[in-house]
Amino acid sequence: MGLEELVGEWTLEAVENYDAFLAQQGVSWLIRTAASAMGFGVGGTTLKIAVEGDKISLSFKNPKCANVNEGTVGSESKGFAPDGQDLNFEYKIEGGLFIMIGKDPAGKAPDAIEEYSIVDGKLVKCLKSGDVVAKEIYKK
Repeated sequence: MGLEELVGEWTLEAVENYDAFLAQQGVSWLIRTAASAMGFGVGGTTLKIAVEGDKISLSFKNPKCANVNEGTVGSESKGFAPDGQDLNFEYKIEGGLFIMIGKDPAGKAPDAIEEYSIVDGKLVKCLKSGDVVAKEIYKK
């Protein structure tokens, strides 16, 4: 898969196993319960992806916050989690997937691996942390 396939504005349509993923990342029960009550942002979260060569920009926006992460495939750069927490991201393409590995510089949360692919015209972001796997599914 080339990065160009990811380009566009995507709207979150569904999530799978999201509460377990957030718990694995150390998100409190109170915050997870509130996020669940709001459907984990389904229908109100957008992800805009732009690509120029090996450079990629991911603009994330939900009713609570917005942020932009930018990087170059094969390198690491500073970025932000959806909640605004500082992270370091490693960007790579492996096995036909675009992969971002989020690392907490403070070491408080385990690494989170995000694997992006296009399945039946939808953007599927597979999130992995420890032995927990969750998905975000987006439509154009």
